[in-house]
Amino acid sequence: MIFNTTRDKSPQKIRTDVTFAGNLAYVSIFDAVQTIENSRMTGLLIVRSKLHLASVSFNEGTIVDAEANSHNGIKAFREIIEVNSGTFKFTNSETEFAVVISITSNMNFLFDVLTELDNERAKKQGLRNLKDEDF
Repeated sequence: MIFNTTRDKSPQKIRTDVTFAGNLAYVSIFDAVQTIENSRMTGLLIVRSKLHLASVSFNEGTIVDAEANSHNGIKAFREIIEVNSGTFKFTNSETEFAVVISITSNMNFLFDVLTELDNERAKKQGLRNLKDEDF
């Protein structure tokens, strides 16, 4: 067995300005939000893709605002939740953000937004919504 005995043993440079980062092809927005919530972090999640430059603000792990394509709040978050390619990075903040999206649970909020988007798609495709029907 041959080992490389001449490898560079100097300390590797590590970014300290980013707390959490990843590729959206492997880690979804949903998973990133869940990690931030579980860690109760305050900071900004930046999302970059070919079509989007967006951000989601968190106070102690709870979503409090979002910005995307000249929109903010829930309208912006509806765009962000559908991004599935590109990258994200989360940086901690010492100060909390203003609350634009007032929620008690990220997961309930995410599920509500995803349900609304699915219902809108179904309606556009002419699919019926069973919750609107009497049985």
